[in-house]
Amino acid sequence: MRATILLSVVVLFALALLSSTGVAQFPHTMNYQVMLTDDLDQPLVDQSVQLVFRMYELEFGGSPGWTETHNTTTNSIGVVSVILGSTNPLSFAEFPGLLWLEVEVDGEIMSPRRELTAAPYAFDSFGAHQLAGLPGDDYTTDAELSTPGTINQPSNPVDWTKLKNVPAGFADGEDEAGGAGDGHSLDADDGSPVDAVYVDEDGKVGIGLTNIQHTLHVHKASSSDPSIGLTNSSSGGTSSDGVMLKLTSGTGANLQNHENGNLTFWTGNPAARARLYSDGLFEVGSLQKTGALDILRAGISDPVVSCYSDTYGGHVEVYDEAGNLAGQFEVDNSGTGGHLQISRDDAYGTEKGIDLNGNWAASEEPALRIMGSARGAYFFMDYTGSSSVQLPADAINDAEILNEPGVASDVKTTSVGLGTGSYTTITSKSITVPASGYVLVMAGCTIRAVHGGGMSDADIGVSDSPSSLPSTQMMTFTIPSATAAGTYRFPGAYHTVFPVAAAGTYTYYFLGQEYSGAISIWDIQLSLAYFPTAYTSVDPPLPAREGAARHEEQEPGGGLSAAEIAAEQAEAQAFHLARIERELAEIKAEVDAMKEEG
Repeated sequence: MRATILLSVVVLFALALLSSTGVAQFPHTMNYQVMLTDDLDQPLVDQSVQLVFRMYELEFGGSPGWTETHNTTTNSIGVVSVILGSTNPLSFAEFPGLLWLEVEVDGEIMSPRRELTAAPYAFDSFGAHQLAGLPGDDYTTDAELSTPGTINQPSNPVDWTKLKNVPAGFADGEDEAGGAGDGHSLDADDGSPVDAVYVDEDGKVGIGLTNIQHTLHVHKASSSDPSIGLTNSSSGGTSSDGVMLKLTSGTGANLQNHENGNLTFWTGNPAARARLYSDGLFEVGSLQKTGALDILRAGISDPVVSCYSDTYGGHVEVYDEAGNLAGQFEVDNSGTGGHLQISRDDAYGTEKGIDLNGNWAASEEPALRIMGSARGAYFFMDYTGSSSVQLPADAINDAEILNEPGVASDVKTTSVGLGTGSYTTITSKSITVPASGYVLVMAGCTIRAVHGGGMSDADIGVSDSPSSLPSTQMMTFTIPSATAAGTYRFPGAYHTVFPVAAAGTYTYYFLGQEYSGAISIWDIQLSLAYFPTAYTSVDPPLPAREGAARHEEQEPGGGLSAAEIAAEQAEAQAFHLARIERELAEIKAEVDAMKEEG
């Protein structure tokens, strides 16, 4: 983008505001026109632009002594016209030397800066306006006023009415009239408010008020927040520098160190007594009281919380409203670790209430003692066996243990004859388990066969279905046809393990199906045992295979070899280690969750 200056009115080199009411005020603005074109020198027609003007005493570098922003729109030939000084008045009296104007268009700074010059006749007209038509020789110089001479001799006193901005009552160097703008107060730069800074007859200083209640009293008449700031050359002087004391929302107060450093509290010679670090740590130094840090309750002279240290380390004590020690947390006095003691009544004692010791009897093992008036519970991790946990009698019942092993059993005193064509339920039993795990199903009986020629044949086993047996539970009972006729009795024992996926009620069946003969089941017992944990892998019973033969004749095989036994042992060990790691991970997750809740 390019900017071409079309017209700039005469800029007067010194624009001091005239105080005489008899002379017209000299304008403190100047017209500025500029044509804006694009990179192809085409005018930017009817386009909104933002112009930022800055005044410098240097052609290059430096800081601007005046700046002003205008949001405007170019005309049909790309020209914009603005009045400089319309929002931020121009006062060239603050610039004793030459001036350069810098223009920024929509964030792009035009280069180079342009030196401001005056029209030829402006020199004389501006001087006449400022000097009221008198030649400069008629005015007293600063050197003449600062050096003893005729003008300030007692015989030639100064006429105070000829001086600008001097109160009428200030005739002899003292304020006689009082009130706004007098020798006791300073008004705001624009005259409102008056008495912005006020000193009363007692020497108290007020900022924003004259009814001063403190040696230094800062007040704001509005609802905005008054503040006091301390800055220096190292901190900088902005609102986010140094140290600030601020009243917020009318009742709250902030003491803030913007410098990301520490806040230290001093007393005495001086001596640092407490420090708030920039990372939030609060440290209390040595105090001449019962503890390094005491927290008191309104109306009670004794502390309700006392923190102190001794040769062993740190201690925290908590007291009730009557001053009785209710509990303490301290380092262990027999070695490393910590000790927490909570009293059960207003008579503090180490042998009642709750005692948690991280290093019990210097064993570097924790202990928890819960000591009631009539009974207690004790946990000693340096003991072994049942001595490590001591609970009151009947403290735990089966309803409070949610995942212990459990059993269910059924005994049937009547006999059951097996039918043909479908499975007969010899007996069944249900068990309600608290969680996932495994159910060991065991059945025992006496098998009675009245054999009279032909084959006596049946399948017997346990199942989780009333209508089928798992293929590994099709236990075949057979008396060959060549066997002499008669009544035969045989013991029967059946068992397998069924996994359960979740808590609930599960039913298991003792089944039998007769294919030939006259077979009945006597002395019936079905037992179920629930186990929450497996200590090696568990193979569930194979499901029934529809359409398959009842029996598949196979050549007998040999027993397990040494290598197969070793592999089975390795599998069991790996399963055990994986279970331990899983349980440890679950415990760690529970501990982390309790830490987050705490």
